[in-house]
Amino acid sequence: MSFLRKPREKETVEESMVAQIQASLTSIDRKLTTLPESLQEPLRSNIRTLQAQVQASIEELRGMLADVVEMIQRQQPALEELKPIRTLQAQVQASIEELRGMLADVVEMIQRQQPALEELKPLLEATRNIEARITDLKELQKILGELQGISETHSLLRDSLDNIAKLLEGLNSTLTNAEALVKTLMEETQKYAKLIEEYSQLSAKAESLSRQVKELEELRASLEQKEKILLERERALMPLFEQLNKAVSRIPEVGDIVKYIEFLRQKEAELNTRQVEIERREAELKAFAGRVASESEELRKLRLELAELEKKLKAWEEDLIKREKSYAEKMEELARFERSLSEKERRISTLMSRYEELSKQIAEKEVQLKKLNEEIAAKERLIKEELEPYREKLIKEQERLIEWEKRLLDKERELVGYQRMVASKESALIELRERLEARKLELDSREKALEDKLRRLSELEARVQQLERENALLREEMKRREEEIQRLKELCGG
Repeated sequence: MSFLRKPREKETVEESMVAQIQASLTSIDRKLTTLPESLQEPLRSNIRTLQAQVQASIEELRGMLADVVEMIQRQQPALEELKPIRTLQAQVQASIEELRGMLADVVEMIQRQQPALEELKPLLEATRNIEARITDLKELQKILGELQGISETHSLLRDSLDNIAKLLEGLNSTLTNAEALVKTLMEETQKYAKLIEEYSQLSAKAESLSRQVKELEELRASLEQKEKILLERERALMPLFEQLNKAVSRIPEVGDIVKYIEFLRQKEAELNTRQVEIERREAELKAFAGRVASESEELRKLRLELAELEKKLKAWEEDLIKREKSYAEKMEELARFERSLSEKERRISTLMSRYEELSKQIAEKEVQLKKLNEEIAAKERLIKEELEPYREKLIKEQERLIEWEKRLLDKERELVGYQRMVASKESALIELRERLEARKLELDSREKALEDKLRRLSELEARVQQLERENALLREEMKRREEEIQRLKELCGG
């Protein structure tokens, strides 16, 4: 109980310190009596206040120590309760040892029952028969091994059939893809033929348009030539009008004037008709020029479209060549796949014939296995009937063992409960120890404050000693002065 011994040691140390303080105070008090009264009172007041503070600290420490002791005393019953728990733990351990001994007794009893088991010699013949059957079973196991090999072959065949089915599915998908590819190639070929036909039509149309443009250009040139001729004729008619005007001015007779006016009207009508014809020709020429311009624009667009179609046609030709090449490769791959498929079909036919033979063998072996299983079941029933009494004894012993195990579990539960109570008590003790450590820290801090006050007291004591020395010096000085005064009085009296 070291945590109880430490506070007691601390208490004895504090009592010795209090005794030292009281002795120091009495010595200081004795020394103060030697001082003059004017110096004694302030020193005594300081010492009294310091003594009161120290006394209060000591009382507080004593109260704290009393609380600690009381707390320890309150926790003492809990510590006393740990003793029954320890004894109970020892009892549980003894019970466990007792159960172990009982288990050893059970084992020994089973060993004692060994002679009774030796009395089962009639069963040896049955066991020999069983051993013979076991040899038969071993042969049957060999047969089963063969059957297992056959089943493995069957599983391999099934896996092969599954793989072939998967290959056929892949072949169907490949054929479907090939048909789709052929269909797309046919569609592309038709598109290519249509494009060639459109290209030939566009080429013919472009040639006809180029011929029409050439004819239009020739017609335009002829119209321009006619227009130049008409302009030249107009320019040639202008002097004629001037001459007519001059001739009219020279004709004096009215009859000639009337004739000449009619002649001029005829000429004017002819000129008007020619003017209308010229205007009509100009309108036709302008309309033809617009038509030529629109057709030339359309021809330019057709040429651009033709160039674009030529590019597309070239790209489609290259794509068609690539697709024909890939189609040829796929057809070769398909031919190889068909050859491998025919080889696999031949192997499958041989495997299927082998599978049918193995299936017949499996059916025969299964019939034999069924007969052997029936014989084994009959032998097992006989053995169970012969071993039934011993099984009942073994069940009783197992029940007793289970009962002991239950009692052991109950004891273990009680032990767990006691261990939990011990853990709670230990946690309470830990909490108490923490509180004691906190009180110890508080006492250490107060002890430090007390040491500071003692240091202050020692300083005051040194000051008192210094004052005593000064008092002694003053007394000696007063004594000398009194002696001098006495001598002076004697001298004055003499």
